[in-house]
Amino acid sequence: MSWLPWIARWLSYLTWAAWVGGFMFYGAIVVPILHDHLDSLEAGGITREATNWLNLLGLACLATWALGLVVARSAWPAPATRLAVCAWLVSALLLLALFGLHRTMDQRLDAGALSDFYPLHRLYLRLSTAQWLSNLVLSASYVTGWSRGPKAGRRERTRVAAEACLDEAAELAVMGRFRPRGDP
Repeated sequence: MSWLPWIARWLSYLTWAAWVGGFMFYGAIVVPILHDHLDSLEAGGITREATNWLNLLGLACLATWALGLVVARSAWPAPATRLAVCAWLVSALLLLALFGLHRTMDQRLDAGALSDFYPLHRLYLRLSTAQWLSNLVLSASYVTGWSRGPKAGRRERTRVAAEACLDEAAELAVMGRFRPRGDP
């Protein structure tokens, strides 16, 4: 048994939990608390740094998912593979857009151009939500691929072994050497 598929799967799940879980926790819990206790600019400064880390975590996650897709491509059913690759590409493109948009938003904040910042921030939030949805699709196809791929291989090996056993039993029966239990 090769350890590479197991390691790729484990790293993929670990980075996905950190990235997507971190995104959900930060957006649902931390951001509202920040805005309750700090003014918008102070909260924005913390958010600015945290989203940089979330985006870097996203790079690590997409890299491990790519490794998992490469390692498992022959074992997964074709529909799960196609769906995972498409969702991965969408997530990667959205992450690139988020990196670029983040840099532009940072420049607007540094220049004090808040009226130019807020429309970009809304776009950033929409793209982040689209990426989150894409990551849910990716994770579902990933789980489906890992759970069905190896089982499909076992089923095929079991079917081939059963057919070989039946063929041998039929050959022995034809030669008169095979007697079912209970026959004299």
